[in-house]
Amino acid sequence: MKKIIAINASPFSSGNTAWLLEELGKQIQKNGVSFEMFHLGNLLSELTLPYCVCCSSPCNRSCYAGTEFERFMETCIKADGIIFGSPVYFGSMSAQLKCFFDKTRDARARKAFIGKPACAVSVGATKYGGQQSTLRAIQDCCMVLGFSIVTDSDEEFGCGHFGLSAQRPAKEDEYAQKRIPVLANRMCKEVLK
Repeated sequence: MKKIIAINASPFSSGNTAWLLEELGKQIQKNGVSFEMFHLGNLLSELTLPYCVCCSSPCNRSCYAGTEFERFMETCIKADGIIFGSPVYFGSMSAQLKCFFDKTRDARARKAFIGKPACAVSVGATKYGGQQSTLRAIQDCCMVLGFSIVTDSDEEFGCGHFGLSAQRPAKEDEYAQKRIPVLANRMCKEVLK
């Protein structure tokens, strides 16, 4: 069975970003695709050094070898698609998500993500709270790694934007709720090709 994973890069495992990812997961499973969500903050907090200091070139993974983060990274590599979720912090992704991307140097050298479908989800405090710039920052990192970017545009549901964005509280954002099944369906179509 194909599998899509979600990476919750919020420091809150039950906040707005996690809620959006959970709702996406429900829709993904309705399409017959397996879904699992990971809370990045928990995985990074177990590391002695949660951010990259470029201690070796090429990367030898010494900062996370033998940890749960290493197992998580291999899960990311094996997944058929990845959804990146982040709150908006200073108009961009959370530090947790930037740490993740920085720690993908080994995966990048292995070309592990080339062609893998990926999409982005963001939640801001206000209607125009930096969600679009956050989605674009996530997409920029995904492009460096070779992911195939998926947006919330779909032939059946129409054109969307850079991805799924919401204003907190996400549970009350009606437009975001309408776009959840669109992004889920599009991701499933991509992984089932």
